[in-house]
Amino acid sequence: MNERTRAHLFNVADECAVCLQCARACPVGIIDMKGIQADKDEDLGMLTTGKPKRMHLIKFDIDFSKCVYCGLCVEVCDTKSLQWRAPVEPCTFTREEMHKSFATIPPDEVERLIAYDIERKEKKAKEMAAKKAADDAAKAAKALAAKATVDTPETVEAKVIKPDVS
Repeated sequence: MNERTRAHLFNVADECAVCLQCARACPVGIIDMKGIQADKDEDLGMLTTGKPKRMHLIKFDIDFSKCVYCGLCVEVCDTKSLQWRAPVEPCTFTREEMHKSFATIPPDEVERLIAYDIERKEKKAKEMAAKKAADDAAKAAKALAAKATVDTPETVEAKVIKPDVS
């Protein structure tokens, strides 16, 4: 596309890997995105890079009122889901119209995914706490066993090698 073309950003949500590279690259922070990790057995399809998609894109908003049209976000997008669209500069009359959302998941599905993600994280935290408690108990038992084998005067005397005086 010609450098002088006045285009606008567009995100193809189904191709987005939710890697956050575009949001990090933006010098003015106009991209607000959130994703939720998919289950290991959940098939979300393939990305244009050939890798499996692993994240649900629940939010991808761009505030065009602050965009400086530098194109850094488009350059870092590995999947090319964020791109410049045809030479069209949309006309808007309010600031609210300058905020565009590109997420395609319905709000009820987003709520379900968020609730499931919270439940999954709580379950994992409980498992980690139980594992840590078991590890701490094993370390305490090992320390107690080591303390029980501390040398007593009788065992020290038995270990002393007496010189041979023959």
